[in-house]
Amino acid sequence: MKTLALCAAETNIEKEVLNLIELLNDADNQTKASIENKLVAFGKVAIKPLISALMSSKGSKRGVLAMTIIRIGESCIEELKSYVGVNANTTWIANYLISEIACVKEVA
Repeated sequence: MKTLALCAAETNIEKEVLNLIELLNDADNQTKASIENKLVAFGKVAIKPLISALMSSKGSKRGVLAMTIIRIGESCIEELKSYVGVNANTTWIANYLISEIACVKEVA
């Protein structure tokens, strides 16, 4: 059972993840790379907000989010599966990322 302190810490991390995602909108390439590394470091806690943001993002922001999810890896697969069948766009994105994560796993 989670303690109140643990829940509060996770909430703060989720807020930081959301703030980092928002910063991608106006970031230069070096800043985007730094943000990606920070998001990857959060790991599992970042998965839901990352995937949710990915589904509505476009352009380079979408690319950074996708690469972040691929780098976090297998722990993202269950959340990605929840987007399969929602609509054609989210199904395509989810299936693509699941296949990329599987390819990275095979190479490693």
